[in-house]
Amino acid sequence: MPSRLRFVLLLACILRSAIFGAAYFSLRDNTAFYAKDTWSYLQPTLELTTAGSFTAFGEPELFRTPGYALALSLGVLFGHIEVITIALQILLSCVTTYLVFRIANELFDDERTAVWSALAYSLEPLSLICCSWLLSETLFATVLAAALFFLLRFVKRQRLSQLLWAAMLFAAAAYVRPIGYFLPLVLTLVLLLWSLVNRAWQFVRPALIFGLVSFALLGVWQVRNYRQTGYSGFSVAMNYNLYFHQVAALRANAEQRPFYEVMDEMGFYDRDKYLRAHPEQQSWTLPQRYEFMRREGFNAMRRAPLPAARIYGQGLLLALFDPGATEYLRLFRWYPRSGRLLNTMVSEGIASVVIQIVKKQPILLALTIVFGLWLLGQYSLALFALQGQTMNLQFLLLLTTALYQLALSGGTLASGRFRMPMMIVVCVLTGKGLSKAWSAISSKPPPRHPERPSEQ
Repeated sequence: MPSRLRFVLLLACILRSAIFGAAYFSLRDNTAFYAKDTWSYLQPTLELTTAGSFTAFGEPELFRTPGYALALSLGVLFGHIEVITIALQILLSCVTTYLVFRIANELFDDERTAVWSALAYSLEPLSLICCSWLLSETLFATVLAAALFFLLRFVKRQRLSQLLWAAMLFAAAAYVRPIGYFLPLVLTLVLLLWSLVNRAWQFVRPALIFGLVSFALLGVWQVRNYRQTGYSGFSVAMNYNLYFHQVAALRANAEQRPFYEVMDEMGFYDRDKYLRAHPEQQSWTLPQRYEFMRREGFNAMRRAPLPAARIYGQGLLLALFDPGATEYLRLFRWYPRSGRLLNTMVSEGIASVVIQIVKKQPILLALTIVFGLWLLGQYSLALFALQGQTMNLQFLLLLTTALYQLALSGGTLASGRFRMPMMIVVCVLTGKGLSKAWSAISSKPPPRHPERPSEQ
């Protein structure tokens, strides 16, 4: 391992540990590391470790998948959920930093560029703060980076073992966060299309193997869901979010009402309220209820395509450019867990969110400017790296992975932290941009001075 990489990994560990330590010793409250979604992961984890079944309040869990629960179970078993889980997440984030180095080295075959890429990820604000939240983003990023590394390595060396590792790891990523469910399918299609367009027939059979292995592993969980509840999908998260976020957002937009008020009215925070609004569903099975939510979500978008597109686009912009400053302030309790900025964005637009921050949150404004400039610098260097870059299969798979993560981060669920897996690719390209910029500066000839006239 290069000495410069050892320094980068040590820096990554120190920075992540320092943020956790500062919050732990200043607040003296372990619940500071709990986000709004944490208990939806913890409840099935507690029942998994005590009863041996992946359930929530005695019913089969369909919303969360078991990947992050397995990571949380270590802390549950040893009686220190917060400290053990966050220590594990700090280690995982350092592993991701190393994997960014390996991915960059695989792409560019340049150790200096790879070290720059690892350094960019070690300093990446979202990867720093997400380690201290009991949420699945850090584990997901590590598994995704490992999967991407093996896939890119396969393209260059074409060894079946590397392809199988990639397929298994992409499936594992979906078990951590269901957002990754369709990624193996998208990558399989990219491999097949590349093979057809470029007559690279040697990739056809591996592409089919990759897709079959990935979806065979994902299908195991779908069989479990069907056998226990009759629901044949991988996770009900999409159905649930389509109804309680998409339908609520469109209704709030049409009625000019606060977004969270409409969500509450629909029963987002209270299942009994939801059943009172839909009394006929009290006798329905869970699959029937979730199918109703999915259908209502798509119908709402069909009835109002332009508002739906606008809400989705605003979410994309938020995911792409939110620098994550609120995550730091929330950790240290300088900002409420639910700041309702999303409500303002849905009801009044992104401009109103900016105005609200400027008027009411000076600390948030300052931190947003600092992190925002950092983020724009990363994007600029990444775009600089792409200039003149040959679009080979490795680069196509790399960019497809990033764009997939971004595309599924739009809408009312948008948040800066959902961008974190995409930052693996951005940091890889940032390292290349830094390397190109350094080469351009160092190779520039010194300025020429006009010759002085000789003295007579």
